[in-house]
Amino acid sequence: MITLRDAHLDAFQQVSLKQFEDRMVDHLRNDFADRTKDRLEPDLRSLVRDSVAKAKTYGVVAEDDVQRFIDCRMIYGPEFDTAKETHWAGQILRTPSLNGTEKMDYVEKFGRERVKKSEPEKGR
Repeated sequence: MITLRDAHLDAFQQVSLKQFEDRMVDHLRNDFADRTKDRLEPDLRSLVRDSVAKAKTYGVVAEDDVQRFIDCRMIYGPEFDTAKETHWAGQILRTPSLNGTEKMDYVEKFGRERVKKSEPEKGR
């Protein structure tokens, strides 16, 4: 029988975080190529690590939800959770009755609605 000590668990967590970081850097390079083309890899890794920590403060911890949080930082700006222009996102993220997935679902939904409202109507 194998006994896992805290040091072992920490090592596994670091490996998992590194793999997530690798996937997110690739994701940013592919899905946000125009916004990341001039950014160095260490800068993107720092953005991912910072986003993971920031998302965690809002209870956003599932990998898919953290990816959506990172996407929002790319779309709305790195301080989208505290900026006046995106106050609605911060309100959602600070809602204690929602879990992380629900928070990101609402942020995406309200973000899409705001984009639709700001688009000029076709045919005019």
